[in-house]
Amino acid sequence: MCALISDIVMFINQVLEKKIMKLPPLKALPVFEAVARLNSFSLAAQELAVSQSAVSHQIKQLETYLGEQLFWRSGRTLALTDDGRQYLDAISTALLQIERASEQLLGHEESRLRLSLFSSFAVRWLVPRLPDLQRLHPQVELALEMSSENPVLSDRVADCFITIHRDSPAYSYELLYVERLFPVCSQDYWQRIQRELGWEADVTGHDEPVLT
Repeated sequence: MCALISDIVMFINQVLEKKIMKLPPLKALPVFEAVARLNSFSLAAQELAVSQSAVSHQIKQLETYLGEQLFWRSGRTLALTDDGRQYLDAISTALLQIERASEQLLGHEESRLRLSLFSSFAVRWLVPRLPDLQRLHPQVELALEMSSENPVLSDRVADCFITIHRDSPAYSYELLYVERLFPVCSQDYWQRIQRELGWEADVTGHDEPVLT
C-alpha cells in the first residue's frame, strides 16, 4: 500500500512539473517581440541578424503552439491582432526582466540608461550637451535610440523617452517644453494671398506682412 501511494504521489508531481514548465518555444519570443515592435518581418530579421524566412518560421511556430493568430497580414501590411497585442504586453515585461537579470550577472552597470528620442532633437539639442552631462554624471552610460518617427513606448526599446504624445497610462510624464510653430512663406506669396482673400492688411493688424 505504501509503495502504491508513493507511486501515485510521484506521478502527481511529474504531472504538476510538466504543467509548470509548459513554456512556448523560447527562441520565438524575442523574434515575436522584434516583429511587433518594428512592425516588419524584414526589419526584425535585420535586427536579429537572421533570415526573413527564419523569422517567419519562428512566428508560425509560436502561433501554432498558442493556437492563435498573432498578426494580420494583407500584402505588405502587418498588424497585431487583439490576441497578439495582449500577448506582447504580457511577455515584454518578462523579457525585460530576463535581460536585466542577465546584465547583472554579466557585471554590467545598472547606471546604463537607454533614451529614445527623435533624431532631429538629438542632433540639434541633446548631442551638443552630452559633454556637460558626462562631466556632471560620469557614472551614467547613456545609450541613444534615435528615430525619425515618434518613439515607440516599450521597455524593450528604451528606459525613458522624449516624445510628443502622452497617451500611455503605464508611463509617467514630465513636460520639457511647449513648442511654438509659425507659418513661413515669401513676401510675394503672402501678398498674393492677401489680395486673393481681400485683406487690406495682414491678420495681425499691422500694415506690413510679418511672415518672411
